Amino acid sequence: MELKNIYAIYICAGIALLFVFLAFFRFRRREKYGKGKKAVMPDYIMEIPYYRYRLVAFKVLKFLVGLACIASLMASSVLMARPYVTEISETEESCRDIILCLDVSTSVDELNYYLSDKLISTVDKLQGDRFGIIIFNTSPVMICPLTTDYEYVKEMLTNIKKALSARNYYYSGFGDEDDFDFEESMYLSDFISNGTLVGNERGSSLIGDGLASTTCVFPDEEDGEERTKLVIFATDNELCGEPFVTLPEAGELCEDNGVVVYGIGTDFMFGSERDEMKTVVENTGGKFYIAEDEDTVSQIVKDIEKHGKNTVKIDRKVTETEFPEKPYILLFISVSLMMLFAKIARL
Repeated sequence: MELKNIYAIYICAGIALLFVFLAFFRFRRREKYGKGKKAVMPDYIMEIPYYRYRLVAFKVLKFLVGLACIASLMASSVLMARPYVTEISETEESCRDIILCLDVSTSVDELNYYLSDKLISTVDKLQGDRFGIIIFNTSPVMICPLTTDYEYVKEMLTNIKKALSARNYYYSGFGDEDDFDFEESMYLSDFISNGTLVGNERGSSLIGDGLASTTCVFPDEEDGEERTKLVIFATDNELCGEPFVTLPEAGELCEDNGVVVYGIGTDFMFGSERDEMKTVVENTGGKFYIAEDEDTVSQIVKDIEKHGKNTVKIDRKVTETEFPEKPYILLFISVSLMMLFAKIARL
């Protein structure tokens, strides 16, 4: 317990001691009588039982009034001193940073279309973590920074699904007519094309560049803060160009930065491409999945939960709590008793 105005205690304690001194160590001065006779109370009055009773009662009540006065003074001093307790609380949150990294080259459209709903389900099942979205073809583009605004993350995944539907409904035979709106088709097509085709003279579906760029999205670790960094990486690993970074090199970059990759491929991958992707993601500590499997989402969620979370200090709050209730109650009781005793003493 601490006091905000400790000087109030000293002042009131001094006044209380002064009262005690005056009550028990009064100086009596001699009175000089000039003219007349000194009045003397008849001795017989002291023999009356009622008088003796009233005299004793008066002295007792006078003493009690003094005690109540001192108690009220001390209670007042505590109130003026304002006692309080300081509490320091740190909000901690166990969390992970998860980036959904999607290859949006046309060869993966069908995979991504059916994967969108599964990723939305994954977001729903991993509440409490931060999610971000990166799409890539020739070049990577961030369409959602790391955030806990899950509705926004799911909205972006829904837009990706609609964009894929608009791009493929009349040409590739998959998609939902409800997802296709001619007035939105141009916007939706640009949604996954703008930025991802910058420098497309180098080719398309540059897998290593997409994964390597994802490691740069994770924020720098602050003092005492280390977040678990995960990537859900969806691609068919069908390279069609000259990347700056190969997939194995991107995997090594993830390893060096403590990024764990969970890869999602497809049944239609060539054996060498599947083996390469599986090796890369497992070297980072992650696992490889096939999108067509029914339990892909539940298995990813289960494996991510097994990976664990790091505890991050979010906020440090200092709270000062005052508690005037007890001294106020003491003050109320002592003043009430003082008034009661004084009233009885006058009867």
